[in-house]
Amino acid sequence: MEQAFGANASKFSYSKNGGLVFNGKTKDLSKDERAVFKELNKLMNSSISYDVMIEENVEITKSDGTKKMINTGQNGSMGDAAIYPSVTKDGRGILALNPNSQSIQVPVLDVKYGADGNQLPANYTDMLINGGRGPNRYFSMYENFWHGIGHLVGGPGKDGRAMEVENLGGAIRKNVSTDASGTKSYVPASIAIKAYNTNHPKN
Repeated sequence: MEQAFGANASKFSYSKNGGLVFNGKTKDLSKDERAVFKELNKLMNSSISYDVMIEENVEITKSDGTKKMINTGQNGSMGDAAIYPSVTKDGRGILALNPNSQSIQVPVLDVKYGADGNQLPANYTDMLINGGRGPNRYFSMYENFWHGIGHLVGGPGKDGRAMEVENLGGAIRKNVSTDASGTKSYVPASIAIKAYNTNHPKN
């Protein structure tokens, strides 16, 4: 949270039930931070519970009672897995983050949209890479967190929301450092806006 909200991260805490709560005032957040908080708050204030896990493998019980192991690594969901409440037996949503996401290669084919709304490759030469899946990229856990929040906020079939919320989170990222006296500093270190892509089209 510090990378996103800086000193205001200290205003976040957990309720006795384990839910994330914000004890501060939104007016103390910057305009861009408020935009990110608005998305996060949709899950925080939802009647549905959401869990965040940092694991290579996560086992869930599906709505039909069967077990399923979800791998967040290179051969699985490649960094993050947003598991919708409708999928789980207990109706909880899950965001699983890989602990070593920065080492995972993710092929991405960016897209753009013409005046007629049709989807086009942002760079046609990217279609020659990885069998048409686009060049490999690496994403931090920070990026994957906001990406996953976007998936959960958007819900099934709204994959473009993942990119939108990830970009909101990227805009407010900060580098956090602590000096010898224990004083923390927060230096803006925003992440360049990412385009929609073939796996996350505009909705």
